[in-house]
Amino acid sequence: MCIFSIPVYVSSRNYHWPRVSRNRYNRPALVYPTCSTDIQHLVSGGLWNCQSAVPKADFISGYASLQSLDFLALTETWITPSNTSTPAALSTACSFSHTPRPTGRGGGTGLLLSPKWSFSLFKLPNFAPSTFEFHAVTVTHPIQLTIVVLYHPPGTLGDLLEELDHLLSHIPETGPPAVLLGDFNLQTGKIDELTSLLTAFAFSLSPSPPTHKAGNVLDLIFSRNCTTFNLSVNPLHTSDHFFISFSLPLSKHNKLISSHPAPVRRNLHSLSPSNFASSVLSALPSSDSFQLLPPNSAAETLLSTLSSSLDSLCPLTSRQARQSPPAPWLNDALRANRTVLRAAERKRWKSKHHDDVLTYRALLSSFSASISQAKSTFFQDKIQSSYSNLKTLFSFFSTLLDPPKDPSPSSLLLSNFVNHFEKKVDDIRSSFSDSPLLTAGSPDPPFTHTLTSFSPLSPSEVLTLITSARPYHLSSGPYPFKPPSDYRS
Repeated sequence: MCIFSIPVYVSSRNYHWPRVSRNRYNRPALVYPTCSTDIQHLVSGGLWNCQSAVPKADFISGYASLQSLDFLALTETWITPSNTSTPAALSTACSFSHTPRPTGRGGGTGLLLSPKWSFSLFKLPNFAPSTFEFHAVTVTHPIQLTIVVLYHPPGTLGDLLEELDHLLSHIPETGPPAVLLGDFNLQTGKIDELTSLLTAFAFSLSPSPPTHKAGNVLDLIFSRNCTTFNLSVNPLHTSDHFFISFSLPLSKHNKLISSHPAPVRRNLHSLSPSNFASSVLSALPSSDSFQLLPPNSAAETLLSTLSSSLDSLCPLTSRQARQSPPAPWLNDALRANRTVLRAAERKRWKSKHHDDVLTYRALLSSFSASISQAKSTFFQDKIQSSYSNLKTLFSFFSTLLDPPKDPSPSSLLLSNFVNHFEKKVDDIRSSFSDSPLLTAGSPDPPFTHTLTSFSPLSPSEVLTLITSARPYHLSSGPYPFKPPSDYRS
């Protein structure tokens, strides 16, 4: 007879079992599935330099559906502003958002997005880069993700890094995960400069095999607060660039599946130096055997002993960072204005140009006025909403008229610092006044007086004091000293 319960997944719905057949079922053997509150999403993405999407609209949409992609970034779409048929053909099965090429041949960027996704355009009204084209969206449902597709035409680097710095400074680092991908057309040396810039914005480069038929890596994928998996490259006959597909494991709450560990620290204040020294000495080999070790082995032994002793006496502990709640009057418009203000501030410190300084001052003045207006509107709304509840109204006025007290001042103030050194000077003066001053050639006890100031001595007076005090000081002590013959000179 089987005595073990068989785990069977059933629905969480409550059924009314008939009284006759209730005892026929082993109900404790049924296992109900637990509902997870953090739903994980494996986002499938793609990147392709299609080299004109005008004659390939059906192929692009069909291939994206075949690969089950949630989004597909396209570069060199060659779609002009007057062309409306190609975007309509690409929007049959997916949502298509794009930025047409400005003029001439080539260019154009776009994104095919899943019809189940909700997104909004990420626009910078006063930003018109001259070295690259880009199209950016912010996905809001079912996950939050910022996608920026970029196309840099072949040629010199130019102002690419400066303009890209300006673009990335408008994407908040504390916001949702972000992906920057596209055709950069850079050689290996230039890619290193680009990577160093994006590293400063916490973007990491996804390693990739060659993406062009000539064996070059021209199409790059950078990600922040997320990591790419299952990256594959497939050559297609309709373009010189290869088709890149990858996955992004994200969660509903914008957290990585493999999240970064919490910051760790050591409480060194609780470490006793004597205990640490005894632990290290007891773990180290004897002095005779330690001296026989080669220098590298001895150094490794010492470092490993120090590390193990420190881990045993003062282990690493994780500590979550405290997050203060945002101001209640801070809305999305003010956050956007603050981002623009910080970008202008960085540009001002970087260029030190007079026009940039004036632009920063104007934005700062406008942002301060917006903050004041937002505070006024917030308090007016709070007062008007509390008219019917006098208790809430008086409580709100109490918080305005009696704000919380300032924290207690620090124990180390400027006055304490000055008083400490004044006391040190007074102690030194008192020690001089209480001790006798020896004068050269005087058998009587010297006089005492209080020193109120110190006047500098001339070189001849210093030499006189040294030569007159030499028999008194140098004749005593365990180490006799005989000055050289030219001592006086």
